[in-house]
Amino acid sequence: EAISAPSIVRISSLDMRDISNIAFAFATLRVLDEPLRNALSAEALRKISRVEPQSLAFLTEVGLDASAHPALVAQLDSIIGRLLEVLPRTLEQWRRGVDLRSLKDIRIDHLGSVGTRLMLQRVNISPPDDNFIARAVKTFPRGPSGDFTRRDAGAGPQQRRIFAYAEYRFLRAVAPTTSSGQARDRPPVEGRMLREHGFQGLRMWQKGWLKAVTLPVNPHVDRSVCAEFQVFNELCDLTSQQGLTDSMEDCAGVTGTVKVLVSTTPCLSCVCAVMQFALLFARVHLEFGCVQPWHAEGGADGALREASLASLASGCDEGPIEAAVWHGGREVARRPAEIGTKKGYEEELTEQLQERQPPVLVEEPLASAKLRAIQAACQVRLGGGKVARVELGSAATWSEVRVALELCTCNDLADVLRGHRQAVRPEMQPERVEKVMALLRAVAAQASEGMDPTGSYNFASVASGNSSSPALERKK
Repeated sequence: EAISAPSIVRISSLDMRDISNIAFAFATLRVLDEPLRNALSAEALRKISRVEPQSLAFLTEVGLDASAHPALVAQLDSIIGRLLEVLPRTLEQWRRGVDLRSLKDIRIDHLGSVGTRLMLQRVNISPPDDNFIARAVKTFPRGPSGDFTRRDAGAGPQQRRIFAYAEYRFLRAVAPTTSSGQARDRPPVEGRMLREHGFQGLRMWQKGWLKAVTLPVNPHVDRSVCAEFQVFNELCDLTSQQGLTDSMEDCAGVTGTVKVLVSTTPCLSCVCAVMQFALLFARVHLEFGCVQPWHAEGGADGALREASLASLASGCDEGPIEAAVWHGGREVARRPAEIGTKKGYEEELTEQLQERQPPVLVEEPLASAKLRAIQAACQVRLGGGKVARVELGSAATWSEVRVALELCTCNDLADVLRGHRQAVRPEMQPERVEKVMALLRAVAAQASEGMDPTGSYNFASVASGNSSSPALERKK
């Protein structure tokens, strides 16, 4: 209220870009109260003839009274038609690359959730059903206000985290046959996948069948690291890995279903990736959608009526959801919630996974000497005064160490390997986690062998990175 009240007083001095930015920011935090919403909507209607394309995309999706005005929707539909006129219609044209900077009259990097849905419907790609959306949204970590969680940046601005969730099922249209002419039984390739926006490491087996698009706004941004682009790219790679495809031509012989949901409005490049995937896998039924924080229960001002962060932290409500951990694109898993006792999604998923796996013995905690050794190995010194930054937290068993490593970025894991003079190659995160685990097991083994009667160790060789191995030296 302290911010919205002064905004209402000065609202007549705002242009359409200011109005759309304020509405989008307040709706994202789910604090867009009714007085401010009404004032913004009234001012937008007065200036509706002077709206630029990007502001138009914002306005049509934030739920103001003006958002559904026929004039705004007609302008948005006109922009979509202009884009579809210049975008490629065949895979061969997409492969040559697309640069939309030539569209001087349409400076836009996304169409908003409404525009995205309208554009995909024009190319016969429908949104997913409500049951899938409910399942997908459960995998997106949310903060106490209902907004999706943000990266911790201390006292500075916090970057919003973006996720894409997919469920897929692929089949060969024509089943392979044996030498006697009988059809071979081949199980479908199916699973689910969760990806987060940002660089997740190189993959040496990447096919590169989809091409990111250079946009008129922010043309130097790498759109290939978008969460939804990663999902579609990896689904292409998965069909190749599982023997369903070997080339782009083979994709026409694959059937099945793919459903994808993104935790924000996709950029225009990712909308183009959806269109490319639909052309590439023409016989796969594709559904794509997106959600925004204000789509949560309670709407654009829901955070004003919900429990505060303090009440959640004190254990009065269910604890915060931890970031998702992915494993080769096959399973989605979570760390057990550390706050709160209410049974949540993480516990239910853990129970499902345990039903599929044989029971395991309870692990013995790591000896304190081994624990100190592997903690030091994870913070090995690098060149130029830098230090590897892999935090194990309160991990006390090998399973907990693995979970801590799975939550680290590929680059942080690579620093640990480089600090111990281990080769770093392009690979997926699970493979890099295994390499670091093998390194830490070697450290723990050598720490055990180097134990003296007092139980003291010399961590100099680990911390300095001067040795060719992470061996611990016994104090002399």
